[in-house]
Amino acid sequence: MAADNTGRENKQPHRIPNYPGNGQRVYLFSKQVSSTDLRLGLRLTGFATTYLDELPPQYLSAIHGNGLKVACYTPAGQSHDIMLEHTNPGGAPIYRFSGNGWQEIASANGWCKHHPIDCWVVFEPIRGMLSFLIE
Repeated sequence: MAADNTGRENKQPHRIPNYPGNGQRVYLFSKQVSSTDLRLGLRLTGFATTYLDELPPQYLSAIHGNGLKVACYTPAGQSHDIMLEHTNPGGAPIYRFSGNGWQEIASANGWCKHHPIDCWVVFEPIRGMLSFLIE
């Protein structure tokens, strides 16, 4: 996997309990939740596209197909299984968490439009696990 060269690679999650400590943790992005994110599912931005495009082929096939079930850890204290999907509207690739699952996560954490969030990914290739941390 490529390294995040944005200068934010030292940013760490502080409010998420019990997330996976094994594997490579990479900071992906910071953004404000949009109304589109709340309606259609969280769009992964920033370094996320580059990182996800470099995943092993079996992960990309699943994401580009029907989606890949991943774990999402948040300050609400429990992990949520959510589908990571890829769309290509108008030629621009978009990675997004599915709408219904993301709406449950946003609601459980009290996140609404304009709420700032940070996102990391944890990849454990030996166990084949892909998890996301969002706070």
